[in-house]
Amino acid sequence: MQNLSKDVQKIIRTLEKHQVQYVIVGGVGSILQGADIFTRDIDVCPENNKENFERLSEALKELGGRLRGATDVEVPITPELLRNMQIGTWVTHFGDFDIIHDIPAGENGALFEYEQLYHNRKDVTFIGLVVHVASLENIIVSKRFAGRAKDLAVLPELEELLKKQQEEDQG
Repeated sequence: MQNLSKDVQKIIRTLEKHQVQYVIVGGVGSILQGADIFTRDIDVCPENNKENFERLSEALKELGGRLRGATDVEVPITPELLRNMQIGTWVTHFGDFDIIHDIPAGENGALFEYEQLYHNRKDVTFIGLVVHVASLENIIVSKRFAGRAKDLAVLPELEELLKKQQEEDQG
């Protein structure tokens, strides 16, 4: 597994410290499963309940979260704000951190929320912690559906990695 930056490690440790329930998606989720790709941020899909958003808001405050694109504006980080933002893009002391309520991971881009992603997850040991990562299948569908050049560019590697995972599971 490629080394993730100390900054990404700090974000994950802070989420774990606050006992936030989440699934890592996107590029970091791919890297944690063996992909050799580059990403600038960490994306997570949190469990959607009041208590979890309370823990997440405390973690984001500790990380020094500021809305990306409006870092000069003081936005109070509250559980209600995080719960009502379908996609929250944040800048922290440790890099970019995106909070996403769902990703297009199902058939024909059906949106998968935390529960579906958690059900399909892969648990990965990273920095001494067991973290929940969206399945490679769900990440691939999401990247394909997004259709951005940067997402499409990594698909061949992710598909090859998935094929290897499936062969290992069968053998």
